[in-house]
Amino acid sequence: MRKQSFGQESNHNVILALAPAEKHLYINSDSGTNDSLNSSNSCSSNVPEKTHWACHKDVLKSTSHYFDAVFNSQFQEAEASIVFLPRGIFTSTVMDDVLNYMYTKSIKESGDRNMDKLEQLESVYLAADYLGIEGLCSTINDHIIQLTHGLICYCNSCTELVPQLLSFAGSNQQNDPHLNQITYSILRLLDQDPEKTLPSYWSSDSMAVLFTETESLHGYLESRLLSHVNRNNAIETLHGCFLAKDRVSAKNVDLRCTIEKIQNVGSKLLADHFDFYCTKYPKLLSCVDGITYSFEFLDYLMSCILEEMHDTNACSLYKGIVKSLMCRDIVQRTPLVKDILQSAKSKTIRYIAKHLTEMKQLEAIDKNVIDQLAQDLVVPASTLLVQNQKPGNYTTTRAPPSQPPVSSSNKHRKGATWNMRFRSRLCTMVFGQAALHFKVGQRVQLLNKPVLTMGTILYVGKVENRPGHFLGVELDRSVGSNDGSIDGKRYFSTLANRGIFVKQSEVALL
Repeated sequence: MRKQSFGQESNHNVILALAPAEKHLYINSDSGTNDSLNSSNSCSSNVPEKTHWACHKDVLKSTSHYFDAVFNSQFQEAEASIVFLPRGIFTSTVMDDVLNYMYTKSIKESGDRNMDKLEQLESVYLAADYLGIEGLCSTINDHIIQLTHGLICYCNSCTELVPQLLSFAGSNQQNDPHLNQITYSILRLLDQDPEKTLPSYWSSDSMAVLFTETESLHGYLESRLLSHVNRNNAIETLHGCFLAKDRVSAKNVDLRCTIEKIQNVGSKLLADHFDFYCTKYPKLLSCVDGITYSFEFLDYLMSCILEEMHDTNACSLYKGIVKSLMCRDIVQRTPLVKDILQSAKSKTIRYIAKHLTEMKQLEAIDKNVIDQLAQDLVVPASTLLVQNQKPGNYTTTRAPPSQPPVSSSNKHRKGATWNMRFRSRLCTMVFGQAALHFKVGQRVQLLNKPVLTMGTILYVGKVENRPGHFLGVELDRSVGSNDGSIDGKRYFSTLANRGIFVKQSEVALL
């Protein structure tokens, strides 16, 4: 038996064609094939693109669940000789790519720019999902992961591609395991390592565009990013803020506010646990030594910490600067570092002098620095003692108020968990898909589809220039013919190819 090939005119038994405008799906029998082709060619005469493809039913059925259902049905469609597919989801280029895979089990990337390649893969993925070609969806998923360096990269190419990919995957992820996993991986990339993601993704123009297009996404991702700032990465987080603050455009007020919020959280953690960072967390000492970070960052870091100085932690800051930081050898050999720490020390001394009474009432004067502090304040050591306290019986520093414990369930809710509630909120609230507040709201199944298709009624009434009453349905998948508008008039709003208008007899209530 001779091997079939895509486009082999002498042996084909079905023709696939791009539908005329406003046509979702049209199938004609042998008797009407020529008329249908003429109609298609007439419709596309003004468009310089290929509009029909000669194919083999057995190839289509063996690869696509959609065509398998169409051609194996008990209805007229099983003997159809021409099948029209909806424009929007399908274009000439997309059809070529889909059919190339169906015949060769391979895909080819086009375009020199990575963004062009990604947009092509996204378009073909939607078409493959529409036709139920699981193998093609899986192959495209692998190509996307490879193109974005495994979704674990912070390079310039990925910072351009990933926000665009999030917009695509997030808005189409419902009931799609490939897009679910891609969205989950992107969210991890955007929130789990503030030091890397702030100066790369969060400072990129592509992220700014994404936040402009999906406004609520900014707040959602910002809260996730804030939840990942903790005592064990506060210095690294502030380094990310330090690098990002000069890369974010002054016009991008929202992103600059995000950086400021994260900076405040990290600064407060450092200020309230300064003794921990001076004695048990080596990153702060490496800032002083100039090993990991620059001295410019040390200056920025100390300024951030001192912004969070208050009566309870002022003495702890003074102690850490004097006892742990200024005593390091490099401080004496590096005038810049010495000036930074001396300035920080002076600020703590001035603060303590101004708030000495309040700090004594809080018993916040550390017994281990009373003599040194008294010398810097130029006061007798007894001045720093609590009233009626005997010399030599100094008080210990009162620990800063402990933060309320975070339960494991709260951590689970805030973390990057993958569950239906998360996916529903991301799709519904962030990307503007099915909203449950419409007055109609019934769930329906379309009866004239060969593959199970369900949706939500968002409009009931007449459609201009069309007889009878119609239901405007937002479909669960991108297999519709419009976005809720017909002939320039809008009846409801949804994403492209998610809307369809049908008669009441064409649906069944669920």
